[in-house]
Amino acid sequence: MFDSAQLQGADLRQVNLRGAWLRKANLSEAQMTGVHFGELPLLKQDNSLMVCLYSPDGKTIATGLSSGQINVYSTSTWERLWVFEGHKQEVECMVYSPDSNHIASGGEDRTIASKSADETMLRLWDIETETCHVLRGHNDWVRSVAHSPDGSQVTSASDDNTVRLWNVAVEECQHILTGHTDAVRFVLYSPNGDRVASCGNDASVRLWDIERVSKIKMASAVEEEMEQRVEQAKDPQPRDIGSVIAALDRYTGIPLKKWLGMEFSE
Repeated sequence: MFDSAQLQGADLRQVNLRGAWLRKANLSEAQMTGVHFGELPLLKQDNSLMVCLYSPDGKTIATGLSSGQINVYSTSTWERLWVFEGHKQEVECMVYSPDSNHIASGGEDRTIASKSADETMLRLWDIETETCHVLRGHNDWVRSVAHSPDGSQVTSASDDNTVRLWNVAVEECQHILTGHTDAVRFVLYSPNGDRVASCGNDASVRLWDIERVSKIKMASAVEEEMEQRVEQAKDPQPRDIGSVIAALDRYTGIPLKKWLGMEFSE
């Protein structure tokens, strides 16, 4: 029996504590790699717990609270490593990046810093640097977030009936997927990352082909660019086709020449 035992800082690695009575035992900063518990330590939270998840590398656990706070704990010592504060309302959803270095989180987070009173924010947290990047666009609760398998993209589902695809590197929304007629409650990537599945209150599951969505956006961009070139026909120094292609490449993120299967000289 270890009732109220003071075990802080103790080396308990590989110790078998199955069946041990650890009520009120102090395990802060104890080394517990490989400890065998009948029940793992209790992580007491300050507010109602809304969501929790393991990091892909298994080294940390993140918890999202009703207060908007996010806590990150070590799974070897159960020490709280980081506290992230920024959400003003409860944290509804979270996801780790595949490399475990970032957390994306969402909820009903409308703050005075937002450009619009109806704008809800998605947050990207860099765990090591403890910095936060805010992605604005949704106008209702963010209910679900997912990281693409390669870590380059985050997808979010919202009560505003939309699914948004975000480019992590540039922190911008790449695509807004519309079609759901009610709140979207869950979203996830296929294992190879080429599709996104979403479901919601409209009793439907939708599959989105990301490459096809990108091509549709490119086709729209091509049409818009061609219309602009018509307007610029009277320009004494019109842009050459190479500059047009370069502009489209930057806009869509997909090489135009590769998509069209044609060659242009720039």
